[in-house]
Amino acid sequence: MIKVFLVKSFTSSENGGNPAGVVINNGLKDEEMQSIAKEVGFSETTFISKIDCRNFELKYFTPEVETNLCGHGTIAAFHCMQVLNEVEESEVYMHTKAGKLKVFINGSKIYMEQSRPIIDDICIEESIIFEALNIPYENKEENLPIKVVSVGTPKIIIPLKNRDMLFNIKPDFEKLKEISRVTNSKGFYPFTFDALDKNNLIHARQFNPLFGIPEDPITGVAAGALGIYLSKFYDEGIEVFSVEQGYILDKPGIVDVKIEEGISYIGGSAVLYDEKYIEL
Repeated sequence: MIKVFLVKSFTSSENGGNPAGVVINNGLKDEEMQSIAKEVGFSETTFISKIDCRNFELKYFTPEVETNLCGHGTIAAFHCMQVLNEVEESEVYMHTKAGKLKVFINGSKIYMEQSRPIIDDICIEESIIFEALNIPYENKEENLPIKVVSVGTPKIIIPLKNRDMLFNIKPDFEKLKEISRVTNSKGFYPFTFDALDKNNLIHARQFNPLFGIPEDPITGVAAGALGIYLSKFYDEGIEVFSVEQGYILDKPGIVDVKIEEGISYIGGSAVLYDEKYIEL
């Protein structure tokens, strides 16, 4: 039997945040991890193993495929290691398919470094994306472009004028899947500066149907990609801000984003709320 910790990231409440499964990996094969992730059914399940007191290996699986990096899965995994007293340092390293990255533990909050950013143009007409989201192209924020930004996983960043239009999105998931294939991207991240809580800069949503995630409650890797995007196209001096997401799903959460020397860091709190056992 495999023990799975059930954790909600980017929240201090069991009623919010983004759920992730966490498994202490003691030599599981990739196909076994994929099977467990499918059984857990969350957008991501993280498999973590301790190399030594300062180094950990992390692998991430959606119900469909393995991914390079996952924000809420990382926060969940290190929160579990905290609870299990398996983290002895405030600064450690995680080894992922996206590279060796720093993790900082500051009390109840966990922060993670993200990969060196890559920004690409969209290889299709922007209006095609709006058609797939079922909202008028006229509601795009006029002074900002649509770009593909990766800090470990490529996300299509889509600026909108207001929250009403963000909440009106009713995606055609088959069209989004095709766009993902054509653009080699892994998620659509429409956002607006029209936040519910004015302490936050951004309200966002995220769709990734090609990888088994119709809508994600809150997405750390996408928030980090947005930070790079904003520092390039909105405000070169931006350093710290927060993103709210998941409200339309009644799973609210907050991601803290920091930009430092061209690298994004994301962080937040987490709650370990249950366990389950899976038989291989």
